Amino acid sequence: MSASWKWPGSRWWRVDLHTHSPASYDFRSDADREAKNWTAWVSAEKSADLDAVAVTDHNTPDGISDIQAAAVAQSLWVFPGVEVTVGGIHLLCLFDPKCTRDDVVALLSKLGIEPFAFGRPDTSSSKSIVEVIDMATVAGAIVIAPHVNGPKGLLTMPPGLDRLRALKATGLIAAELGFPPPDPTGWIDPKNTDVQSWLDGTKIENRSLAQVWCSDSHAFDEAGGVPIILDESKRLSGRTPEYSLIDDSELRLVIWAAEGREAIREDQE
Repeated sequence: MSASWKWPGSRWWRVDLHTHSPASYDFRSDADREAKNWTAWVSAEKSADLDAVAVTDHNTPDGISDIQAAAVAQSLWVFPGVEVTVGGIHLLCLFDPKCTRDDVVALLSKLGIEPFAFGRPDTSSSKSIVEVIDMATVAGAIVIAPHVNGPKGLLTMPPGLDRLRALKATGLIAAELGFPPPDPTGWIDPKNTDVQSWLDGTKIENRSLAQVWCSDSHAFDEAGGVPIILDESKRLSGRTPEYSLIDDSELRLVIWAAEGREAIREDQE
């Protein structure tokens, strides 16, 4: 064991692989996006008890260098990355923490996204979905399909060869699932049989994808996703959220409204 390793044996790491910073055009609020306070952004992630985050802004590397610099003082590991728009969907491309903004710039250039187009709402790669997956993998990135059961997700795009080839691509290592928001338009329940059959190897023999859950945060108060909700529930209701094991793969979470009534009950794998 390395002398610098502080935790004998194993430990859990809290990691968010899908976050947005003020470099994204849809980061909220407008004032926070324009202020570009990278230290405040890092502080928000640390306040959510995260050990590491991936910076995945929309088609831009802007912010990566400043976030990496600010993260050093707060002991936050940063995976430089980008959320690429291609073929009407999104893909997360994540690099090793030792990599820099330059690695993301080089990848975007290969994908046909040049600096003049960084961060624009209408920016999209000129390559195919499979080409983006393959080129990102060759560049040293790992590729995750974000919000696959929601808008601009791999499983909600029109069915056809493009989707099938993408799901079969060996460079695609995981799929991010999300719970439908209050307005569920464009979303499919993550436990839907059709969704799961695409990911668990049922529809594509010998091809299953790891399933991950991330915050896809677009504001300071969304950092960490679920932990923020749990903390607010406890603060407002005075009751600690309750967990109970359903079976080997499912956990039930109960959080409480301000008056102490059960507010949300959700099963999560």
